[in-house]
Amino acid sequence: MKKAEHLIERIADMKNLEQAADDALDALDDKNVWYAQKFRKGRDRYLKAIQKMILTETYPQKDYKPVTLKTEIKERDIYPLHFYPWSVIFHAIKIVLEPVIERQYIYDSSAGIIGRGQLFGALRIKMFYRRFKWMKWYCQSDIRKFYPSIPHKVIIDTLREYVDDEPFIRMIELTMLDYRSDIQDILDEEIERKYKYCNWVAPRETIAEYDERGITIGSCISQLIGNMVMTSLDKAIKEDRHEKAYHRHCDDQFNGKRNESECIEYMRWLDGECNKMGLVLKASSYYAPVCDEKKDVPGRRLDSIGYVYSRHNMRLRKRTKQRMARALKRVKSKRRRKEILAAYWGWCKYGRCKNLWNKLTDNMSFAAVGIKTEIVGTDENGKRMFNVPREDAKHLVDKPIVIYDFEDGLVIKGKDGRCSILYREEHEPEETRKKFILSSKRVIDKLNRARKIEAEEGKHIFPQPTRLIRVPIDGGLSTYDLE
Repeated sequence: MKKAEHLIERIADMKNLEQAADDALDALDDKNVWYAQKFRKGRDRYLKAIQKMILTETYPQKDYKPVTLKTEIKERDIYPLHFYPWSVIFHAIKIVLEPVIERQYIYDSSAGIIGRGQLFGALRIKMFYRRFKWMKWYCQSDIRKFYPSIPHKVIIDTLREYVDDEPFIRMIELTMLDYRSDIQDILDEEIERKYKYCNWVAPRETIAEYDERGITIGSCISQLIGNMVMTSLDKAIKEDRHEKAYHRHCDDQFNGKRNESECIEYMRWLDGECNKMGLVLKASSYYAPVCDEKKDVPGRRLDSIGYVYSRHNMRLRKRTKQRMARALKRVKSKRRRKEILAAYWGWCKYGRCKNLWNKLTDNMSFAAVGIKTEIVGTDENGKRMFNVPREDAKHLVDKPIVIYDFEDGLVIKGKDGRCSILYREEHEPEETRKKFILSSKRVIDKLNRARKIEAEEGKHIFPQPTRLIRVPIDGGLSTYDLE
């Protein structure tokens, strides 16, 4: 693999800085905030100053002040930096570095990757459940304090695998790796917890010691660097171990297995590999049997990437449903309500939440108020039509069916003489209706004779149990008939 070269020149190029400034301004929630207006007024002067910083390797001192983001799941400390120069510099790095790193990703990785976001990861896991019938167990793992715990040496060593540009490496050290976290005590507690409670923990000899750790959360290239560090582990899993049902969403990893012993072996191996990289697998990582409703296997439902999975279902998380209900009840503005509905619709459409959606949005369906499509309708030519699913006649040969109604003399796709027959299979429920279409004169003649007898003699022939059969005719051909 050829390493990327001359990245620092491309980052410092004025066209790249112009694009980075546009991206940084577009990323702002409030486009007219005071520091954005100030940057726009002196844009050329500021960009030339940033270009000089990059070429001379002289950057202003940062002031890291954590801001705690609270969610229903956890609390995160992010470190917002000044828009000038840091947002523009980081976007300039991202524009150049992202194409280099994305070439190294495996397909089964998501989060912070163009075209592979949260929904991509959720649908991949759903596909694993559906496709791999041998997957009776699964492993779910997570890394403790992932971004603050990434060793600086691992980041630099990984960068050197893909980049041959020492000035660019120094730029990363000066702009990203000047931050150092102090979480070694937290990591040591997690390691002790694993040795106390987990039967898959790796030997202590695999634990590597690193002094300088951490990158900040909140930068536009934090996920890029995190994905880059995890790529070497991804390749070991996919290329060396040949794992099929594996997916990684940021630092959350899923892997499907055949049995419990395979799960223990894999988790022990994964823990050892993370130890070598200076990362700590959470003690809450686990393995469990797959839940299968149709086979009455209780198992454990996987809660990952916003959804809860079993063999045949992908449901929305309960706390996401509760959050949506509270948000819709709290908001009074129609415009804001539309924004919230649009955001949650993307979640609900894949989580089988039709009834919940209709209830929360007061979006009553026609069926809910008793308005339904009639089974028998009329087309523009006055011919009756059956608004039910269509089945191919060849799939009904020699099967017991019940015929309820028919309409002949139809023109379908430019071909006349067609007959549409409303039926159900005998083993199906009484309310089930389907149709099949054919042009057999034998079938049409029998149906018309039955209707004539009903009209003239007052007998009730329909619904009529019968069987569709295939009979030979001249020339080695065949046609349909009714018993």
